[in-house]
Amino acid sequence: MKTLKILTVAIFSCFAAVVMAQGVDVVSTVDNRNNLQLGFKVGFNNSDIYDIHGQGFSANPIYGPVAGTFLSIPFGKYFGIQPEILLSEKGFAGSGTISDGEYSFFERLNFLDIPLMIQIKLAPNIYLLGGPEYSYLLSRSYSFTHGITSEATQQQFESDNMLHSILGLIFGADFNFNVITLGGRIAWDLEDGNDDENEPSLPSYRNLWGQLTVGFRL
Repeated sequence: MKTLKILTVAIFSCFAAVVMAQGVDVVSTVDNRNNLQLGFKVGFNNSDIYDIHGQGFSANPIYGPVAGTFLSIPFGKYFGIQPEILLSEKGFAGSGTISDGEYSFFERLNFLDIPLMIQIKLAPNIYLLGGPEYSYLLSRSYSFTHGITSEATQQQFESDNMLHSILGLIFGADFNFNVITLGGRIAWDLEDGNDDENEPSLPSYRNLWGQLTVGFRL
């Protein structure tokens, strides 16, 4: 998704320019645990799949960009809520066998991710976070390579019934400085990403990903 990659670079470049222009001290730690704060973040996902059901199917992780906004809502000094809205690219590289031969498969899935996490503020610069996440599938792109498989097999993958709304869980930590937040997450879906009872030979799976981001708080 070229738009997501361009957005990621644009957000990072704009905020880096603002920080440099204003001469902001980005290294020192400021205690903002009682403050309502809005921020933006960019980074990347390392995504894979788990709970795989299919004929001889195996998968390898791929990288994709992530970008969006977050809001830190305090409930006292030590607890809070952090909702986020993210454009997030996931996917995997896979291979396997089906009734008429072997195939390889490279899939990218572009989601609107909305995590709603509880904050545990261990210190001014260390927050633990965790909670549910709702993901909505925006678009899908893939490449399909086959050996002796037929055109019908590729059409099966093209028409695979992808779920658009998926619930999952996300956990991680934020490391806060003056205006910069470094974040790490691990998240996974609680539902299969595809659900096609008419094609039981196609692999079914759930998304799993790690995420690293740099955020800028206003």
